[in-house]
Amino acid sequence: MTTVAQVRRAVRPLIQQHSDLANIGRFVMIKPVHHIWRAVFIESTIDPYAFAPCSSVDILVPAETRRSRGFGQRIFRNIYGPRDIRSSDWDIRQPETVKQMLDMIENEALPKLYTINTFEDYFAFISSFGREYTGHIQYLEVFIPAANGDLELSRKNLERRAPILADIKKFYPRFYRALVDDDRSEIARILHEWEADTVSTYKLEKIWEKTPFPLEL
Repeated sequence: MTTVAQVRRAVRPLIQQHSDLANIGRFVMIKPVHHIWRAVFIESTIDPYAFAPCSSVDILVPAETRRSRGFGQRIFRNIYGPRDIRSSDWDIRQPETVKQMLDMIENEALPKLYTINTFEDYFAFISSFGREYTGHIQYLEVFIPAANGDLELSRKNLERRAPILADIKKFYPRFYRALVDDDRSEIARILHEWEADTVSTYKLEKIWEKTPFPLEL
């Protein structure tokens, strides 16, 4: 499996060319981060010489206590004959393939990620994958309207899905009570607390800018 140090060396030229990019672990992050982080995640594989880059996006709420690679798709290219989906096209022993990987990140992955700026953009991006992220989308239909200030829609979406309602009551009781009470100030406090926790988990402190939620504007 490729290491974080190998990822850092590989992406250094890209980071040096773009002042709005930062390398954090296996992520090439777009900065600054507000309510949404957008990145390319350079994943490892069972092949010790292979990089597996993936587009990677997620919102900062609710709080994340464990890092994941976010939501997105694998970035492939057919370089040496037919593509084998079990392996990577990007081989650290072949510098030309790493350069091609960086070119794809710069010219294909990043332009798409730059278009994701609002909660609506994020929801559309996740929804574009169809049923793959159905469960996650059902949670977004509760949290995103709340963050946008449409508490009525958030409650409506919550009440029509019993499993999601049960989970929200169990795992996010403060949020649930504030939503039921129509307490916008408390919801805003909870959202900011969640963001700070997620930022700490992903070590985004240097590139995160705390900003108001639409709920507060």
